[in-house]
Amino acid sequence: MALLPYEDPIRGNTCKRFYGTAAPGAGEDEYTFAVGDEVINSVPAAGGATYYGWVCTTSGIGGAAVFKGFGLIAV
Repeated sequence: MALLPYEDPIRGNTCKRFYGTAAPGAGEDEYTFAVGDEVINSVPAAGGATYYGWVCTTSGIGGAAVFKGFGLIAV
């Protein structure tokens, strides 16, 4: 999965926002994620366990970083 970075001008360099179809998994990205970095779902859909995005709760490289979903989209 390729993530497209976007740096939030309001928050500056403290957190980064990315756009993608899922939270980063093991071996998918070599970027070092920091707590507070976000991945916004570029293909949100109603139903199931679809999230608006994922936020990094434990920093790390690619799949070592822990992301939690936010903004559950209801049916």
